[in-house]
Amino acid sequence: MSFLGRPRNPMEPKTHPWRVVGIILLGLALMVLGPLASRIRDQRLDAQRTFVRSNLKLIQIALQEYFVQYKSLPFSPEGPDHALYKLKPYIDAECFDGDPKKPPEARAFWDDREKCLKNSDFLYLNEPGVKPDFARFLLRSRPGMTGEWVYLAAGFGITGHEAKGADSRLLGSCQTRDLFLIANFQLYQDWLRTHPDWITQSGNYVGMTPGGGSISLDYRYEGKRLRKCFITTDKGVIGETVELDDLGRIAKLSRKPDHWESLLGD
Repeated sequence: MSFLGRPRNPMEPKTHPWRVVGIILLGLALMVLGPLASRIRDQRLDAQRTFVRSNLKLIQIALQEYFVQYKSLPFSPEGPDHALYKLKPYIDAECFDGDPKKPPEARAFWDDREKCLKNSDFLYLNEPGVKPDFARFLLRSRPGMTGEWVYLAAGFGITGHEAKGADSRLLGSCQTRDLFLIANFQLYQDWLRTHPDWITQSGNYVGMTPGGGSISLDYRYEGKRLRKCFITTDKGVIGETVELDDLGRIAKLSRKPDHWESLLGD
């Protein structure tokens, strides 16, 4: 038996100390650079979201000026880019860019020959007779631009949601002050009958009705999806059941008891 250990097989690869050190240094670099790259990416997206919101604010002002003159928001049967061309007297085309680092040839511009807006980074509702006095989604950023879709809702300002599953069907949707998405304006008006803007906010809430009575709202969820709401007034309880579509919007609303309107008071 040898006290020097097993003799090294000359066919075995030799492990050099610098290789071990290199592997350790590479691991440390990945540990440092991974979070750093993620942080840089998040900062870039935050800067881009800020840029998008800033431009949407300018677009909102232009839409308001257009409405003051024409009593409705721009519409064209030729398409949304032709409708937005009507804002040319009120705003620069560059305000429709969503990325401050876009190359010059990709930036938004007014096409005076075709009378439309080209290279816009926003999708527009483009429906006739729309007025900026309720929470419909009028404009939204194109998918994949900022990691979320950022939108302009007349009446409720500018905000954003996760881009996952979002598509152009969200245009025309409404959003409540509780941040619930509602599929269309008619359903939104029906929602306001038991959730008026002056009383609603997220979670359980107790407030006073204009007639002096009290009202409380109790939302019930399954996971993160709203399923029911119980509205308690001085005269009784109204139970609401909602159905959500694949975009997470309230698409159907039913109430019990049948005489629920009498429980709301005068």
